[in-house]
Amino acid sequence: MSINVQETRDKYYVHPWRRYFAKTIDLVVILTVLGFLGGLVLAFVYPPLLPTSLISTIIFSAIVLIGYCIIEAVLISAFGTTLGKAIFRTGIVNENGQKLEIINSLARSFFCGVAGIGAGIPVVSLMTLIMGYTTLNADGVTPWDQHTGAFVVHEEMTRLNWFFGISIFILAFAANIVLNVASMNF
Repeated sequence: MSINVQETRDKYYVHPWRRYFAKTIDLVVILTVLGFLGGLVLAFVYPPLLPTSLISTIIFSAIVLIGYCIIEAVLISAFGTTLGKAIFRTGIVNENGQKLEIINSLARSFFCGVAGIGAGIPVVSLMTLIMGYTTLNADGVTPWDQHTGAFVVHEEMTRLNWFFGISIFILAFAANIVLNVASMNF
């Protein structure tokens, strides 16, 4: 299936909030699964590596974030979307409207991981999110999309799509808070 990139860009332009909601869903789902599986593996293989100190938590988080970028890239390369992006009817394509090659998808995911979400570092993440939002609204494209030749395309959303998408976003956001609080008390 080929998507007319220019027609899509002319018709729908940019949707920063859809992108934010989709990315949040993807992050919560994938990072939760990776964190859980990674914790289980470490608990059985080598328990001293479990994130119990600040340093081990930072290392574990970095490994999980790298895993997230790889999984996101594979999904985008294989399907042109991810779970969150599919819920918000968003896809990632190249200039010809085809799915990204794996190398471009990996570059985009890692670039977005650093420049878009600030490698998950709280204050840095807030600043990079604001800069990404500002750049997207001003230029119509983010640096990671421009640099990797990626185009974000959007399909029309109905009110039901919005209701479902926002509901999933709220559930994912709440689950993230609950899991973070639970991990602090563990």
